[in-house]
Amino acid sequence: MVYNKEDDMLHEYAYYAKEFLKLEEVVCQMFNRMNDAGQWGAEDGVDFHGFKILTGNPKGNHTWFAKFIASQTQVDKIISDYDDKVLKIPKDLRKIVLSSLRMNLYLHDVIVESDDPDEPEGKVELIYLDDDGEVSEEPTGRPHIRRMIAWVVDPVELLAKCFGEILNVINSQVVFGTDNYNNWGELLRGAKGKLLETVTEKVFNKMNSEYPIKLKQARETPWEVEFVRPIYFCGPKIAN
Repeated sequence: MVYNKEDDMLHEYAYYAKEFLKLEEVVCQMFNRMNDAGQWGAEDGVDFHGFKILTGNPKGNHTWFAKFIASQTQVDKIISDYDDKVLKIPKDLRKIVLSSLRMNLYLHDVIVESDDPDEPEGKVELIYLDDDGEVSEEPTGRPHIRRMIAWVVDPVELLAKCFGEILNVINSQVVFGTDNYNNWGELLRGAKGKLLETVTEKVFNKMNSEYPIKLKQARETPWEVEFVRPIYFCGPKIAN
């Protein structure tokens, strides 16, 4: 089958693949830091490079962590900005946390402030390509919308703010029964419970409560927002 990027709904997100690879390791580094911490319930939480992870729930209450996480293998980091060891937590758990952090992504046309009173909400920024497909300094007959993908807020900061609540959500949904039964595997696969939905909701609510002004600006006046590590690329072609 011939690959057609127009049919690939995830094509534009691929521009940010490196960011998610780095964040995946940070997720595993945070699990490792929580594993090394003697207690979680302290008022000042657990420190992760200046960010405070707060659970409000003692480590001893998290039986699932001791059973499924604490014994995982430590490996060296590859791409993370931090040198901490990486705890090889189950891949389905990594996917759940990473998926929820998409709430922090901004993917949209680049909007610039407009002095035109008829366009009070700004205007779409265009880029122009020459006959070789290269960006032209002068307007040509091939205008394209300029697009951007970026984090709205620092992803590690947001992850740290949410991480304690994520642990508590997992703790509330893991069930241990008789005859060594537990729903851990089914929970991670999505066969039982709503772990992904609940974790995503927690991240969404945290963003709304902690960064309401920035989110409002991103929606209404994005040219005023200082997005985190933006990547710009050529978007749809403007028909002549």
